Amino acid sequence: MLMNLPDDLVPLVRQKAENAGFGGQVEAYVIHLISSDEVEDYGAPAECSIDGKSKEEIDAMITAGIESGPAVPMTDEDWQRLYDRIDMRAGRKPS
Repeated sequence: MLMNLPDDLVPLVRQKAENAGFGGQVEAYVIHLISSDEVEDYGAPAECSIDGKSKEEIDAMITAGIESGPAVPMTDEDWQRLYDRIDMRAGRKPS
């Protein structure tokens, strides 16, 4: 495997690989970074995804959100429901 880095980056990347537990093996560290850089599915509805959407589509989604009405303050119950949903998605028992 061949990987070229600018000379001034080699010590930094080697140190990061060492700190991450790769024994200074830059190639293994970079492979790990790339392979762990996959998009995770957090269970959001499909309409919330921006994958494959153009800038215009994303701008339209932002505009629709802005024009959907005034912001509504979150209550303690709203926050608790949100935390419970997060716990459930993470496989934890809701509080």
